[in-house]
Amino acid sequence: MRSGELVAGRFEIDREVAAGGMGRVFLAKDKLTGQDVAVKVVLHPDAEPDPRFLREAVVLADVKHPAVVAYVAHGETSDGNPFLAMEWLDGEDLSHRLKKRLSAPTIDPRSKRGLSSDDRLSAADIITLTKRIAGGLAALHERGLVHRDIKPSNVFLPHGDVASAKLLDFGLARHGGRTQALTQSGVALGTPSYMAPEQVRGLREIDARVDVWALGCLIFECFTGGTPFRKASTAP
Repeated sequence: MRSGELVAGRFEIDREVAAGGMGRVFLAKDKLTGQDVAVKVVLHPDAEPDPRFLREAVVLADVKHPAVVAYVAHGETSDGNPFLAMEWLDGEDLSHRLKKRLSAPTIDPRSKRGLSSDDRLSAADIITLTKRIAGGLAALHERGLVHRDIKPSNVFLPHGDVASAKLLDFGLARHGGRTQALTQSGVALGTPSYMAPEQVRGLREIDARVDVWALGCLIFECFTGGTPFRKASTAP
């Protein structure tokens, strides 16, 4: 997609900002509101549609909470590619913040000063972050939804502010309990270091407790710099 191109006659593309397995993310201007938005586009028109993309759009349209990235619109481009428009967020994800914290020296050799507060997460910061993300998860769980992929890279810190943290990436979200899954029973979906035992085993009976488990692992990592259970895959 090129700069200046209109998506759905509403979103004017500025530039590409990220690319991944499911598609690409563009910074765009919402001609209706004048606000910047993030437009995620699946650029594989000949491939089988990925139900996770539509699921993310449906979840975001239904869940409105300050700790959940805000839905704007979804549909198809003129080329038939599915797109999802969300609020534009400036800042960094929690994974980047934690890596910066671990890689940075305790004392900056150039300035001879200690790390700034922007480079550290204090105990108070972590408590604030935990309350914020727990509130977002509660909004999901009240609707019977389970995120299933809570991890640092799916927690965004607008302008680096933990008090404004937002949950991202709802492609694996589903209704809890025994429902039709996006994959067959026995197939584990998620990120191994943050997955609850029942999630690792690929059980259909998945509920809000897997998100609580993952949040606990995330909090542990914020305090210690590592996850409590480290394994590269879910394979035995």
